[in-house]
Amino acid sequence: MSMCIVLLHYIHCACISVCRQEENNLGDGGLKRLSEALKNTKFRIQVLELQDHNLGDCGVKQLCEDLMNLECKIPNLWLRDIDLTTDSTEDLSCDLKINHKLTELNLSHNKLGDRGVKRLCEALRNPECKIQSLR
Repeated sequence: MSMCIVLLHYIHCACISVCRQEENNLGDGGLKRLSEALKNTKFRIQVLELQDHNLGDCGVKQLCEDLMNLECKIPNLWLRDIDLTTDSTEDLSCDLKINHKLTELNLSHNKLGDRGVKRLCEALRNPECKIQSLR
């Protein structure tokens, strides 16, 4: 689990970045703490970077549920190389339609597949979607 997530419970932080450290995955415990932080209104997280973690579809489902919380106002979400698949795009697409604060999304180096990309494109066409940058 990243020390940054643990520190979130003790300090106010404008930017959280959870980057890969050698042989260190976010894991269920880290994801739970991150989930708690995302629901906490005292944190003003500007950038959430989850990169090179084996988060997978289940982890993304939990993350998307947290991001759909009206109190969550993260504008920049980077989910680069976290083992996303076509299944993850269903949750992400729902989130894009509901989360009006999200303006930047990085999904590079994931295996979304044709069906997943099509789902995301449909969500991006929604007038409520505010994404300005997609990678």
